[in-house]
Amino acid sequence: TETIEIYPSEISVLREDPNGKIISWSANPYWAKSNLYNRNGLVEDYLTLKGNGREIELGAFLTPEERRSIKIKIDATLEKIKSKN
Repeated sequence: TETIEIYPSEISVLREDPNGKIISWSANPYWAKSNLYNRNGLVEDYLTLKGNGREIELGAFLTPEERRSIKIKIDATLEKIKSKN
């Protein structure tokens, strides 16, 4: 599972792998950016979040359409936060 939380002061991702390992990432939402890549035809619309000197994958378990939809929602929320600053 992955949980993405976006607040004016922080964007965070908490991922729990099938083996129970928990991985967390956070960044300032003002500098965070989402990206979609096509990984040499291997992965269609590979979704990442970049910030705090790191780029992480999101939604590996989602379809390409779902990853595009999540990117739109993340970008809209980040844009709202950035426009308020």
